[in-house]
Amino acid sequence: MKEGGRFEPPEHVKGMSSNSPGVFKGDQKPKRYGEDALNKSLLGKKIRLSLVNSQTIEGTLSNLGMYDLSLSTKVQEKFGALIRDSEKVIIVMKAAIVTAEVIL
Repeated sequence: MKEGGRFEPPEHVKGMSSNSPGVFKGDQKPKRYGEDALNKSLLGKKIRLSLVNSQTIEGTLSNLGMYDLSLSTKVQEKFGALIRDSEKVIIVMKAAIVTAEVIL
């Protein structure tokens, strides 16, 4: 009880956790977040991805999101005797990527 008969709730009831000062150190970012290496500066560059299912995909990075990215690849399509080149877009989830290489 406080002065005047008021009840002051304990610190953990107010919404303050006991470990909240350890997450931030001053004006820095939280400890577990850093800069993502797959960023917009890689758009238009040729990239080779190896995935968790042992597949390797190679193509030009055309779009980049928070959870996925898309690669443009050139493919030859065969229709009977006719062969034509076309461009396909492959969407890859970032959770499926093991390694990413930028090819010069």
